[in-house]
Amino acid sequence: MVYAVAILAGLAATSGLILVSGAPLGSSFSALAMGAIGSRSALVSSLVAATPLLLTGLATVIAYRAGVWTVGQEGQVLAGGMTAYQASLWLSGVPPVLAIPGCILAGVAGGAALGGLASFLKSRFAISEIVSTVMLNYLAGYLLSYLLTAIWSSSGGGVSYQQTPILPEGVWLPALGVVGKLHPGIIVAIIATICLHILMNRTALGYEVRAMGINPVALRQRGTDTIRTTLVVMLISGGLSALAGVGEIFGVSHRLTTSNLTGIGFDGIIIGMIGNLSPLGTLLSALFFGALHSGALFMNVMTGVPAALITALQGLILLFFLMAGIAAQFELVRERS
Repeated sequence: MVYAVAILAGLAATSGLILVSGAPLGSSFSALAMGAIGSRSALVSSLVAATPLLLTGLATVIAYRAGVWTVGQEGQVLAGGMTAYQASLWLSGVPPVLAIPGCILAGVAGGAALGGLASFLKSRFAISEIVSTVMLNYLAGYLLSYLLTAIWSSSGGGVSYQQTPILPEGVWLPALGVVGKLHPGIIVAIIATICLHILMNRTALGYEVRAMGINPVALRQRGTDTIRTTLVVMLISGGLSALAGVGEIFGVSHRLTTSNLTGIGFDGIIIGMIGNLSPLGTLLSALFFGALHSGALFMNVMTGVPAALITALQGLILLFFLMAGIAAQFELVRERS
């Protein structure tokens, strides 16, 4: 109940922001709902927006449940997109049945490698994963900017843009249906949700992950190699984040730019937290915020409400959810005098 109240409180606070912006409240929420679920194309757009959020949210879940406070999802999304794009150049001319899986595996390997590097820095040099992943995010961003400018640049009319040429259609992820850009990434994300739920609750590795998040000292006394567990967690987390980048490049935009992957990793951290660090909760959270992202543009066009208001809504709901998590630890009882 406290989490339901948190959502309502977040929507109420957002209502205040809408009123401050000068837009009509009823029309704004109506337009938001229409843009999110009001038609088949709106539903497809919501699912497309939810797919990368779910994958980066799952990457947050497994890391944070293990007590590994990484904020490197953003850089791992970029790493996945970069390595997958480079693989598409190497696999030029290869049949799509081999080229597409090859690009996906290359992208996953790139994100996992970045996550593994943060784990190595933590275990070998005792560098906090918060510090290392923040710095690796910057490195991934600067590397992408360099590659787009010096190596992968796409030029038009004599002007060089920071974007790659359009990918060959042979390596595009196939569309699911005739409306929108829904691709098999949504199926992969749902399967990943189920697999992570089983891993966390039905396997020995899941027990180690949960135990390490609660009491790593006791887990080491039990004889568990927590360094190995941290490495496995970061590899899985990095691979999941990378899948988000691969899906966006090969299934939606079909090219790599400096902006089409920006913010996905940071949004995933919020999605995982609002999902209470649960795979199934993260699925619901991702679908909810995917719908908000999809409806924001329609709301902006119809009522003039700034689309950035959705970002504010995310932050408000996260704050209320954190407060709800504290409130849920207490029970209200009536005392008789």
